[in-house]
Amino acid sequence: LDVHIATPVKILHTFLLGIVKYLWDRPTHPLDTGGVALLEMRLASLHESGWNVPKINTTYMIQYCQQLLGKHFKTLAQCMPFIIEDIVTWQMLEAWV
Repeated sequence: LDVHIATPVKILHTFLLGIVKYLWDRPTHPLDTGGVALLEMRLASLHESGWNVPKINTTYMIQYCQQLLGKHFKTLAQCMPFIIEDIVTWQMLEAWV
């Protein structure tokens, strides 16, 4: 069973990706310029070969953080717990995990 194919589109976009979209919005706002640069650097340093995701365009994802698509949120859902662990509160980290 492939959950990516079996999950109905409406559930995927309104619930599953909606949570990721909300969580993505939270850590990007309170960060100062240095925090955003650190987040961008960590996203850029990830090696995507083991995830089955396309190359991460970090500049686009940071610059247009309010206009991302489902494919971006899918990537973020997989990598955010690893890249934000020491730049957000433990409650935010728990939400991502």
